[in-house]
Amino acid sequence: MSCSSAPVATTSRRSGEWSARAQITELSSGKSQQANLEIISVWPQKLRIEATAILGITVAVLTVDQGRFQLILPREKKYYEGPNSEKALQNLFKVPINPEWLIRTTFDQDIKGPDWICLTQSGDDEKSRSRVCRNEQTKVSVTWKDKQGDQKRVIWTNPTHEVQIVYKSYSDWDATKVQDNGNQSTPFKLTIPEGFTKYNIM
Repeated sequence: MSCSSAPVATTSRRSGEWSARAQITELSSGKSQQANLEIISVWPQKLRIEATAILGITVAVLTVDQGRFQLILPREKKYYEGPNSEKALQNLFKVPINPEWLIRTTFDQDIKGPDWICLTQSGDDEKSRSRVCRNEQTKVSVTWKDKQGDQKRVIWTNPTHEVQIVYKSYSDWDATKVQDNGNQSTPFKLTIPEGFTKYNIM
């Protein structure tokens, strides 16, 4: 293992669309929940993740834009918004993940901030090498593994839970798809559905 401040991989990409799969596991019981993800992101501040269950039912929509997040949980009829922070996704992921960190890991960039240390674990080829960023104070870590081209596995952990996001495919983001999403302005802004309870996360 060697210490370096270099990112996982250099990339000239400034935007993209990814298909992925997420699994959240409670470490004490081994119980897990899975969802398919459709991710759109524009470096360095914009993100949209739509999570669907196995039967195609939307279970969560997350957007990030200009330092703020919005989160809709349709089955619970709940809407959350506020500035990006480690509190933002605690209820959803069970691991305190700042939404901005999801943008950084999507574009293979290290987590920056106080108490974060990033290391490279050596391997014989690109796929077997991994990158780890760890915060010793909060006991949160993120590991990039199994990287091969546009495919990779990003694993978030804390003492109680593990969140795995497996990026399966990448495509250039086509702005005309905004129309297909039924959002005429931008996919990075959400409107509170009627009848949903609103929560401000500070």
